[in-house]
Amino acid sequence: MAEELAELAAQDLAFGYDGRLILRDLTLGFQAGGLFFLVGPNGAGKSTLLALLAGLLAPTQGRVLLRGQPLSSFSPRELARLLALAPQKSTFSLPFTVAEVVAMGRRPYLGRWGRLSPRDQEKVDLALTRLGLESLAGRPITTLSGGEAQRAVIARTLAQDTPVILLDEPTASLDIHQSLGLMGLLRELAAEGRAIIVVSHDLTLAAVYAQEMVFLKKGRLVASGPLAQTLTPELLELVFEAEARVWADEFTGGLAISWRPRPNLGPSAS
Repeated sequence: MAEELAELAAQDLAFGYDGRLILRDLTLGFQAGGLFFLVGPNGAGKSTLLALLAGLLAPTQGRVLLRGQPLSSFSPRELARLLALAPQKSTFSLPFTVAEVVAMGRRPYLGRWGRLSPRDQEKVDLALTRLGLESLAGRPITTLSGGEAQRAVIARTLAQDTPVILLDEPTASLDIHQSLGLMGLLRELAAEGRAIIVVSHDLTLAAVYAQEMVFLKKGRLVASGPLAQTLTPELLELVFEAEARVWADEFTGGLAISWRPRPNLGPSAS
């Protein structure tokens, strides 16, 4: 993932506060047309890295580059036309309809009167269709289930129509059918030439859908690269401290993983 060819890149990135570093020495590149999974145990720094890549946090050291330019060189409107983030949790206190929430993704393109153009409406309708939300378009988002609301947030991100899309645990509130559908959609978006970066705890999905993997542990980059080269038993054991078996799965066309506790690392181990 050479940073000089990347749509989005981190250069010598570090982040911390109160004298404590959470992330350090991260250099990564995310190319157009790739579906990247950021994985690692709890506390590895995955969501913090995503926030840095989105410009929500300022790095303690290093910088984030978007199309070769520092994030700080873009106006908020310019940045919002190039990069979109679907957070893990969104809170809605007002009863906007699902269609209105998805239309919020078009704000970077609206004129002074804030009216949707036919092209804007087309992008909103497409996002609703891709997330299977047509029948819920008129429902207040405050009346939806957690999974339905999460799909609306992801649809809002897609309506933004950016070349880089970041998603933080996008399947956390979705059932199996919805999760598989979303992963298939993300693969389609990558094939359209976008850079898709996903933070996920679900290694089962990553083993089937990821093109590139980024492994973090304790705020450091452990490994990154194509799925087949990085999703190995040795690397999984190093990162997650459990024994793993990895094999080609004919049913899914991807890889599969099974786990068992590493010997001598039970609750009583020191």
